[in-house]
Amino acid sequence: MDIDSMKAGPVLNILIAEEVMEWHPPESKAWMEGVAKHTSKGPDFLLIARANNWWLRGKNFGMIDDWHPSTDWSAAGEVLQRLVSMGHKPVVGWNGSAWDATSHIDIAAPNSNEWVSAETGPLAICLAALKAV
Repeated sequence: MDIDSMKAGPVLNILIAEEVMEWHPPESKAWMEGVAKHTSKGPDFLLIARANNWWLRGKNFGMIDDWHPSTDWSAAGEVLQRLVSMGHKPVVGWNGSAWDATSHIDIAAPNSNEWVSAETGPLAICLAALKAV
């Protein structure tokens, strides 16, 4: 997969949800286990979750159809928070002509970072996050 050539949009958003955020799509094993833990919400919870395409987001269920980290700063901020929780030190900045981003664990060796450049900050964040995981 050529991460540098990926474009913002639904495919990238789902890849970030699965690979970086570690959210689980409907019908996956982790999703079904999560549904089993929520049976106290009533017998229709499985049907409602399935019908609404709810993903398992950590310990809770929610939609990702309205979650767009590759184009939305707020959602991209969640990706940055996830990277920090994994021990990364993300850096994002405007270089005068494009957005640059990296995520590295060894802050003492900044030259070992792999930087990405993109048209927008959220896209740069997502591409760097994919390279980090």
